[in-house]
Amino acid sequence: MGGRRRPFLRDRCWSPGWPLDPEALARLAAAIPGERSFERFARAGQPERGTRCRVRRAAWLFDRPPFAFFEIVADRFLHHMVRYLVGTSVEMAAGRRPCDDFERLLAGEPGTRAVFPAPPGGLYLTGVRYAGEWNAEPDLLW
Repeated sequence: MGGRRRPFLRDRCWSPGWPLDPEALARLAAAIPGERSFERFARAGQPERGTRCRVRRAAWLFDRPPFAFFEIVADRFLHHMVRYLVGTSVEMAAGRRPCDDFERLLAGEPGTRAVFPAPPGGLYLTGVRYAGEWNAEPDLLW
């Protein structure tokens, strides 16, 4: 994973330019599901709704080399939450930050913060489900 940049995909995907460990990405994504505060992975919360989100599914998909796709299903998202989850995961899978920090961020430990958001190019909202549809099985993107 990683590799050369593709100019025609510049605004449609992100190539961090670092080799990534797919197993590390998978482990980090497996830690995300659950209900908790994602304040450490957000630029700003919503004071009236708080910072708690219930993530149902988070996974990296590697079935289209050289591309990797991050898929996440949740009841809501905070401002830049997905960008910080992806950026931090990539930063850690590249060995630029210890993977142990991810658990501390998810636990909301004081003094921790995700500081590396993925760029917005390549981030796509592929569907919305409403309250009565929450228990329906999500369609997979790929």
